[in-house]
Amino acid sequence: MEEAIRTENVTFLNDITEEDFDIPQISIVSVENRTVRFKVTGSMDDVIKHLSHFEIKDLVSRGVSVEDIFMHYYGD
Repeated sequence: MEEAIRTENVTFLNDITEEDFDIPQISIVSVENRTVRFKVTGSMDDVIKHLSHFEIKDLVSRGVSVEDIFMHYYGD
């Protein structure tokens, strides 16, 4: 069974760059200050293990809309 697509907003205690999230399950949406917004496709297990290497201030997780799912599979 395919894993759900999720959107994560993570705010870190320290500076972070897009390069810190070079793992296959993550697609970066935006990086602003110490907050990264990204989409996850696949297993959250690897993502959580990766995030454990950083000091996290806040994490907000949500499923994506039907439109987001459509755009993921069929593009613009």
